[in-house]
Amino acid sequence: MTGASPSHAYIQNQFKIIESEKTLLRVVERLDLTTRWRGFDRDMALLKLKGILKTEQIRNTDHIEIRIRHQNREDARDVAKEIAESYQLGRNAGESQRANDALDALESEVRSQEDLVEDKRRHFHAIVKAVGIPYIEGIYTSGRMGQSEEVMLKNSEMQQFMAEEKKSQLENQIEQLL
Repeated sequence: MTGASPSHAYIQNQFKIIESEKTLLRVVERLDLTTRWRGFDRDMALLKLKGILKTEQIRNTDHIEIRIRHQNREDARDVAKEIAESYQLGRNAGESQRANDALDALESEVRSQEDLVEDKRRHFHAIVKAVGIPYIEGIYTSGRMGQSEEVMLKNSEMQQFMAEEKKSQLENQIEQLL
Protein backbone atom coordinates (compact mmCIF):
# COMPACT_ATOMS: atom_id res chain seq x y z
CA MET A 1 0.00 0.00 0.00
CA THR A 2 1.40 3.41 -0.93
CA GLY A 3 0.65 6.87 0.37
CA ALA A 4 -0.85 7.41 3.81
CA SER A 5 -0.50 4.84 6.56
CA PRO A 6 -3.37 2.38 6.71
CA SER A 7 -5.84 2.71 9.54
CA HIS A 8 -6.00 0.34 12.50
CA ALA A 9 -9.27 -1.06 11.11
CA TYR A 10 -7.60 -1.77 7.75
CA ILE A 11 -4.73 -3.64 9.43
CA GLN A 12 -7.20 -5.66 11.53
CA ASN A 13 -9.10 -6.53 8.39
CA GLN A 14 -5.87 -7.77 6.78
CA PHE A 15 -5.25 -10.03 9.82
CA LYS A 16 -8.68 -11.55 9.28
CA ILE A 17 -7.97 -12.09 5.58
CA ILE A 18 -4.62 -13.78 6.31
CA GLU A 19 -6.25 -16.04 8.89
CA SER A 20 -9.34 -16.68 6.77
CA GLU A 21 -10.43 -20.12 5.64
CA LYS A 22 -10.14 -19.06 2.00
CA THR A 23 -6.48 -18.07 2.37
CA LEU A 24 -5.56 -21.09 4.45
CA LEU A 25 -7.38 -23.55 2.15
CA ARG A 26 -5.25 -22.21 -0.71
CA VAL A 27 -2.19 -23.05 1.41
CA VAL A 28 -3.47 -26.58 2.16
CA GLU A 29 -4.01 -27.18 -1.56
CA ARG A 30 -0.84 -25.54 -2.89
CA LEU A 31 1.44 -27.32 -0.40
CA ASP A 32 -0.64 -30.51 -0.60
CA LEU A 33 -0.66 -30.67 3.20
CA THR A 34 -3.07 -33.62 3.28
CA THR A 35 -0.28 -35.71 1.71
CA ARG A 36 2.57 -33.96 3.50
CA TRP A 37 0.91 -34.37 6.90
CA ARG A 38 -0.13 -38.00 6.63
CA GLY A 39 -3.45 -38.85 8.19
CA PHE A 40 -4.90 -35.35 7.80
CA ASP A 41 -7.86 -34.63 5.56
CA ARG A 42 -8.49 -31.12 4.23
CA ASP A 43 -10.54 -29.96 7.24
CA MET A 44 -8.04 -31.34 9.75
CA ALA A 45 -5.13 -29.69 7.89
CA LEU A 46 -7.07 -26.42 7.94
CA LEU A 47 -7.68 -26.71 11.70
CA LYS A 48 -4.02 -27.51 12.31
CA LEU A 49 -2.99 -24.46 10.24
CA LYS A 50 -5.28 -22.23 12.27
CA GLY A 51 -3.74 -23.63 15.44
CA ILE A 52 -0.09 -23.09 14.46
CA LEU A 53 -0.57 -19.67 12.81
CA LYS A 54 0.04 -16.45 14.69
CA THR A 55 -0.11 -13.01 13.07
CA GLU A 56 1.15 -9.83 14.64
CA GLN A 57 1.66 -6.26 13.52
CA ILE A 58 5.29 -5.24 13.61
CA ARG A 59 5.53 -2.33 16.01
CA ASN A 60 5.44 1.18 14.46
CA THR A 61 4.93 -0.20 10.93
CA ASP A 62 2.10 -1.33 8.71
CA HIS A 63 3.75 -4.74 8.26
CA ILE A 64 2.24 -7.97 9.48
CA GLU A 65 4.44 -10.76 10.76
CA ILE A 66 3.33 -14.33 10.07
CA ARG A 67 4.61 -16.91 12.57
CA ILE A 68 4.18 -20.66 12.33
CA ARG A 69 4.98 -22.98 15.24
CA HIS A 70 5.58 -26.48 13.97
CA GLN A 71 7.97 -29.27 14.98
CA ASN A 72 9.30 -29.53 11.42
CA ARG A 73 11.29 -26.39 10.48
CA GLU A 74 10.89 -26.89 6.74
CA ASP A 75 7.12 -27.23 7.09
CA ALA A 76 7.00 -24.10 9.26
CA ARG A 77 9.06 -22.13 6.72
CA ASP A 78 7.08 -23.40 3.72
CA VAL A 79 3.71 -22.78 5.37
CA ALA A 80 4.64 -19.23 6.46
CA LYS A 81 5.92 -18.43 2.96
CA GLU A 82 2.85 -19.93 1.30
CA ILE A 83 0.46 -18.05 3.61
CA ALA A 84 2.13 -14.78 2.61
CA GLU A 85 1.97 -15.69 -1.09
CA SER A 86 -1.63 -16.88 -0.83
CA TYR A 87 -2.61 -13.65 0.93
CA GLN A 88 -0.84 -11.62 -1.77
CA LEU A 89 -2.55 -13.57 -4.56
CA GLY A 90 -5.96 -12.97 -3.00
CA ARG A 91 -5.23 -9.30 -2.41
CA ASN A 92 -3.96 -8.78 -5.98
CA ALA A 93 -7.02 -10.56 -7.39
CA GLY A 94 -9.31 -8.38 -5.29
CA GLU A 95 -7.55 -5.17 -6.33
CA SER A 96 -7.63 -6.23 -9.99
CA GLN A 97 -11.34 -6.98 -9.73
CA ARG A 98 -12.04 -3.58 -8.13
CA ALA A 99 -9.98 -1.85 -10.86
CA ASN A 100 -11.81 -3.77 -13.61
CA ASP A 101 -15.18 -2.95 -12.05
CA ALA A 102 -14.22 0.74 -11.92
CA LEU A 103 -13.08 0.65 -15.57
CA ASP A 104 -16.32 -1.05 -16.59
CA ALA A 105 -18.32 1.62 -14.77
CA LEU A 106 -16.30 4.38 -16.46
CA GLU A 107 -16.71 2.79 -19.90
CA SER A 108 -20.44 2.48 -19.30
CA GLU A 109 -20.63 6.14 -18.31
CA VAL A 110 -18.65 7.16 -21.42
CA ARG A 111 -21.04 5.15 -23.64
CA SER A 112 -23.98 6.78 -21.88
CA GLN A 113 -22.50 10.25 -22.48
CA GLU A 114 -21.79 9.41 -26.14
CA ASP A 115 -25.41 8.31 -26.56
CA LEU A 116 -26.59 11.52 -24.93
CA VAL A 117 -24.40 13.60 -27.25
CA GLU A 118 -25.74 11.71 -30.27
CA ASP A 119 -29.34 12.29 -29.12
CA LYS A 120 -28.63 16.02 -28.68
CA ARG A 121 -26.98 16.14 -32.11
CA ARG A 122 -30.04 14.52 -33.73
CA HIS A 123 -32.31 16.94 -31.89
CA PHE A 124 -30.16 19.88 -33.00
CA HIS A 125 -30.25 18.77 -36.64
CA ALA A 126 -34.04 18.35 -36.45
CA ILE A 127 -34.35 21.93 -35.17
CA VAL A 128 -32.02 23.23 -37.87
CA LYS A 129 -34.06 21.44 -40.53
CA ALA A 130 -37.42 22.59 -39.09
CA VAL A 131 -36.36 26.25 -38.80
CA GLY A 132 -34.59 26.20 -42.14
CA ILE A 133 -31.39 27.79 -40.93
CA PRO A 134 -28.43 26.54 -42.94
CA TYR A 135 -25.85 24.95 -40.70
CA ILE A 136 -22.35 24.19 -41.86
CA GLU A 137 -20.20 22.12 -39.55
CA GLY A 138 -16.87 23.80 -39.33
CA ILE A 139 -18.04 27.36 -38.78
CA TYR A 140 -16.29 28.32 -35.63
CA THR A 141 -17.99 30.16 -32.79
CA SER A 142 -16.01 33.24 -33.83
CA GLY A 143 -17.85 33.14 -37.18
CA ARG A 144 -14.71 32.29 -39.13
CA MET A 145 -14.92 29.46 -41.59
CA GLY A 146 -12.42 27.04 -42.96
CA GLN A 147 -11.39 27.39 -46.61
CA SER A 148 -13.63 24.61 -47.91
CA GLU A 149 -16.69 26.03 -46.15
CA GLU A 150 -15.94 29.47 -47.55
CA VAL A 151 -15.77 28.03 -51.07
CA MET A 152 -19.08 26.23 -50.46
CA LEU A 153 -20.67 29.46 -49.27
CA LYS A 154 -19.42 31.44 -52.31
CA ASN A 155 -20.67 28.71 -54.66
CA SER A 156 -24.06 28.76 -52.96
CA GLU A 157 -24.26 32.53 -53.19
CA MET A 158 -23.34 32.35 -56.88
CA GLN A 159 -25.99 29.69 -57.52
CA GLN A 160 -28.56 31.81 -55.69
CA PHE A 161 -27.63 34.89 -57.76
CA MET A 162 -27.88 32.90 -61.00
CA ALA A 163 -31.25 31.43 -59.96
CA GLU A 164 -32.58 34.92 -59.19
CA GLU A 165 -31.30 36.14 -62.58
CA LYS A 166 -33.06 33.26 -64.33
CA LYS A 167 -36.22 33.95 -62.35
CA SER A 168 -36.12 37.57 -63.38
CA GLN A 169 -35.64 36.61 -67.05
CA LEU A 170 -38.56 34.16 -66.88
CA GLU A 171 -40.77 36.81 -65.29
CA ASN A 172 -39.90 39.21 -68.13
CA GLN A 173 -40.70 36.56 -70.75
CA ILE A 174 -44.05 35.80 -69.08
CA GLU A 175 -44.86 39.51 -69.00
CA GLN A 176 -44.09 39.90 -72.69
CA LEU A 177 -46.28 36.94 -73.56
CA LEU A 178 -49.22 38.39 -71.70
